[in-house]
Amino acid sequence: MLRFEQRNGLPRVIKRLRIPRPGFIMSTTQAASKVFEEIARLFGSGPTDEQILNFRSSADVAQRASQLLSLNRTGLMDDDLKYELDQYEQAELLMRMVKARILARQGS
Repeated sequence: MLRFEQRNGLPRVIKRLRIPRPGFIMSTTQAASKVFEEIARLFGSGPTDEQILNFRSSADVAQRASQLLSLNRTGLMDDDLKYELDQYEQAELLMRMVKARILARQGS
């Protein structure tokens, strides 16, 4: 179950993001862990190389990452949101590295 935490000073950001529960945002740890949960589910299923290469994060994860990138460009990021964006970037880097190794192995 998702927990929501009230954050002071973020109502304007929350309104811009059109988060369904005004005045609340999802815990940064919970939001960022969603992308890692998707990756864990992928690798836990014993995927083929092709399945890994075709992996794309869910629409929810992609939308949240896009929102964070937009906020980052406008300078409206607090430390929690910066941490959350960093987690998305780390997940993206991990998947790029895995896919690059698969492609290198296939090319050998």
